[in-house]
Amino acid sequence: MKIIVTIAKNELKIMFYSPIAWLMLIIFIVQSGLFFGDIVENIATTVAATGRNISFLSFIFFNDSTYGLFPKVQQYLFLYIPLLTMGLMSREVGEGSIKLLYSSPIDNTQIVLGKYLAMLVYILVLIGSLFAFVALGSLTINNFDYPQVLIGMLGLYLLAATYAAIGLYMSSLTSYQPVAAVATMALLAILNFVGNIGQEYAWFRDTTYWLSINGRSDQFINGLACSEDVIYFVVIPVLFLLFTIFRMTHYRNSFSRSRRFMRYAGLCTVAVGIGYVSSMPRFMAYYDASATKRNTLSKNSQEIMKEVGKKPKITTYVNLMDEFFRYGTPREINNDTRRFRQYTRFRPDLKMKYVYYYTNPDKVAFEARFPGMRDEEIVAKLAETYEVDAGMFLSPEEMKAEIDLSKEKYRFVRKIETADGRSTFLRIYDDQLAFPNEGQISAAFKRLVHPPSMVGFLTGHGERDIMKTGDRDYSLYVSDITFRYSLVNNGFDSQTVSLSDKREIPGEIDILVIADVREPLRENELAAIKRYIDNGGNVLIAGDVGRQAQMNPVTEMLGVRFMEGVLANNMEEGAQNLIYNRVTKAAADSSRVYRGFAHPRAQITMLGAVGLEYETDRGFNVLPILTSDSTKSWLETETIDFAAEKAVLNPEKGEEMKPHVTMLQLTRTVGDRKQRIVVSGDGDFCSNSELIRSRGGMSSRNFELTMELFRQLSDEAYPVSTPRKPSADNEYHLNVERIPLIRIAYVGMYPMIFLVLGIVILIRRKSK
Repeated sequence: MKIIVTIAKNELKIMFYSPIAWLMLIIFIVQSGLFFGDIVENIATTVAATGRNISFLSFIFFNDSTYGLFPKVQQYLFLYIPLLTMGLMSREVGEGSIKLLYSSPIDNTQIVLGKYLAMLVYILVLIGSLFAFVALGSLTINNFDYPQVLIGMLGLYLLAATYAAIGLYMSSLTSYQPVAAVATMALLAILNFVGNIGQEYAWFRDTTYWLSINGRSDQFINGLACSEDVIYFVVIPVLFLLFTIFRMTHYRNSFSRSRRFMRYAGLCTVAVGIGYVSSMPRFMAYYDASATKRNTLSKNSQEIMKEVGKKPKITTYVNLMDEFFRYGTPREINNDTRRFRQYTRFRPDLKMKYVYYYTNPDKVAFEARFPGMRDEEIVAKLAETYEVDAGMFLSPEEMKAEIDLSKEKYRFVRKIETADGRSTFLRIYDDQLAFPNEGQISAAFKRLVHPPSMVGFLTGHGERDIMKTGDRDYSLYVSDITFRYSLVNNGFDSQTVSLSDKREIPGEIDILVIADVREPLRENELAAIKRYIDNGGNVLIAGDVGRQAQMNPVTEMLGVRFMEGVLANNMEEGAQNLIYNRVTKAAADSSRVYRGFAHPRAQITMLGAVGLEYETDRGFNVLPILTSDSTKSWLETETIDFAAEKAVLNPEKGEEMKPHVTMLQLTRTVGDRKQRIVVSGDGDFCSNSELIRSRGGMSSRNFELTMELFRQLSDEAYPVSTPRKPSADNEYHLNVERIPLIRIAYVGMYPMIFLVLGIVILIRRKSK
């Protein structure tokens, strides 16, 4: 060990007695300072402009893939290491000093380890220079998340150390330093690309995927240390160090080509074997350094995964003729399985299976693309385009014998099942994210152990339809499999309830929805609803303009009435019957759920709403949830057709500019459960048109409120709540005026320290 340290010291002297090491360090600091200055300016400007705190500041500053410093450093780190390692061995060979090393009483292992130790020390200085940026972050951010940031720096260090081992080996292959640098960059490029090679072959994809260095430090940078990545950053450097030792041994001694090949092949086989075993979920361990455990499943999801039965399996059905086929191609399987890594972490026995088939879901579209071609010919053409084997796809008949996916519209879909035969579907969605998040995945798993909440929609009186796609209907939030926030994708089942031939509401109904009744309810129907409510059933009641006479018989039994008239606003732009509602202070104070909707720009929109009046002596605890804007709205009693005439506030008719309750919640205890009833003055707040409509930059959060209402109505069974500790590092203390000083300090003064230090050392060295 003493000899290794001596060699390392000598190598460090050579590095720091030449300008190249100092130049690389200074350029690295300047480049990092430029990026950091932009980050500081963006955050400070945002805080100053909005006047509000930003959550997860530590992560945004250093770890975030879009804005953070560490991902940017990771992108250009590979440019520095080859320039530093190119002379480690090639210099010795080119100058002939390698012969002196061979003649001295040291072996090849000591030479290689000594030079590599020198590089590890230099990399420590290089990555350690980032502590200056971390120091500013800790001084300007309250409750700075040190563990998360330090794990990110560790990832950068391990990545650079791996680059150094590769560079050391490439340096041993040639006596020309520029050739060694270029060769190192070429090999790093190959290691970045190798993960894409052979991904279509099941027997080969895991090997090349593990060998890839691309994104290998991403989890570290995100604040998560995984044993698979740690082992990679040990095995690969050791592999290339042994390659270097073998190279030097072969240089000094004569070995046959076959023996050389066997030695290299044996090492590669051992390395790949270790990598394969380390990537198996059952052998993987994790450490989430983030304060909020953002990289780990929430407690609720962990409990769900514990309850899931034996041998859980996810079967992904991929249709060649579906627009989402690209997500499930054989070459994408490894990337796809990583989307469930948080789940395999807690259930390593979770298996993944892929089934490929073809079915034409849109005859018209394919006829336009491939005129006159039969489905079999289209399959051959698409298979050629995607570079896959056409023979791997099941025919429509073969697929139907296995499973009928017609209700899933033959889209990309997963079937989650357990050994006892329980199963459910997990889908992808028509939005930018496409893939389900933790809430949807955990809801699917939960359905395997807990029955879904059944929502019954009263029908037979002109109510909103849960299957139609019209503007006023409810298909989007109830039954649309392509919408992320629909009930069917978040743990609910739904059915229509007709009381024309029944005396009672079916017992399997957990939540009853009565939305926009257009025709009067019969006495027996009102009686059935009353019995359901008296027995503690949860209800969502949504009225609308002109439906007061039909809706009030239902709500009057609760002490609630829909007021006559319609709420109007005095805004110059937009429809006069469009009401922006705010969460009441009482609701925000009572629940974290409602508090999340209290931001001034996060409002709930209602198009054509009526006010609610209520009594508080009917045995319910009444909580107003939403009110209309007190400065912009009133209850209009004269104007009916807002498209034909303009409503005007008329105090003589008792019209007054004031807030009106538009949504309220009633709760009481019935037996051993808490009954919840929500009444809304508008049936459009969750209609198809209102959930997707955007108005004038106003952030409408109707779909989020709808989900939260059903979470409470289902006694918080669904959607699955995935809460984590709130961000504590959300206060930033740096004025915008000081940003120029920060730039000067980190781009000018900080690298100047190393410049002066380097000049002093080089001058002293030259004088000796």
